[in-house]
Amino acid sequence: MSTAVPSIPIPPDLLPSDGRFGSGPSKVRDEAVAELAAVAPSYLGTSHRQETVRSVVRRVREGLADLFGLPDGYEVLLGNGGTTAFWDAATFGLIQRRSEHLSFGEFSSKFAAAAGAAPHLDDPLVVESETGTHPDAVTDASVDLYALTHNETSTGVAMTIRRPTDATGLVAVDATSGAGGLPVDPAEFDVYYFAPQNSRQDQTYNTPALATLFLLARQVEWMLDGGGLEWAAGRSAACAGHLYGWADASDYATPYVADPAQRSAVTGTIDLDDTVDAGTVSAVLRENGILDTESYRKLGRNQLRIAMFPAIEPDDVLTLTRAIDHVVGALRD
Repeated sequence: MSTAVPSIPIPPDLLPSDGRFGSGPSKVRDEAVAELAAVAPSYLGTSHRQETVRSVVRRVREGLADLFGLPDGYEVLLGNGGTTAFWDAATFGLIQRRSEHLSFGEFSSKFAAAAGAAPHLDDPLVVESETGTHPDAVTDASVDLYALTHNETSTGVAMTIRRPTDATGLVAVDATSGAGGLPVDPAEFDVYYFAPQNSRQDQTYNTPALATLFLLARQVEWMLDGGGLEWAAGRSAACAGHLYGWADASDYATPYVADPAQRSAVTGTIDLDDTVDAGTVSAVLRENGILDTESYRKLGRNQLRIAMFPAIEPDDVLTLTRAIDHVVGALRD
């Protein structure tokens, strides 16, 4: 039986200008949607083999290369199937004999499982740590690929990407939910992959989602127009400053990730104490148009999870914290 959501109106001055805080899919800017609608008659439903679509793929590839400052020799490829399909491909195309995986949450453990299931590979070396933390890579002469995760979406832990000391193997980084919102040096990786998921001919292997391609191109160009990766990551860092600063000062909220150096600037996880039910808080927020603040289901904590991707306005995160305080105060009365 479902429990009725308490009726707690949030005053207009405590409502963010945009109430989307989901950790995936992420907020899409209204301006980009309007631009897509404007080109729809000549773009949506057209052949993905023609220049109309190929030019958008080219914009994505060139834009990402500029955004991450990729050195000569690095390529941007758009593939099919998302990150899960990439892991399967990587077990055949990137790992020669043995891989090492840093496992510290729901998603970082999945590549290790894929490598472990591949019959032609040696058992992977898996380095684990408690949820809410991340381990460090261990250099091992038997390893020819080190699998790192830039941002663990399930827990809100981020790690600085560095090549393991004296390692000779490739470094592959799962950047899903972190790409564009966290700083990274391309000298520290060989592969940096994320979804959404072409070829050197600016084509796709099958019929693509043209709307997704266009919105990705515009998002990358928006970041570049604003000032590049430093600017985009700075927006996320400003959001994180608001969220964690509020939680540190709160009498009922605490950042789940104890080490400030490991707290993600794009996925904030905030524990609430036993006097407040986080599920109820999220439900009340949703009734007021503030969406997707629920915790990651498998983590099973009394927790809020707040996305802070570059498209999210820092002021909206600040306003969100005030809305949460309002809801909690009403629930406690």
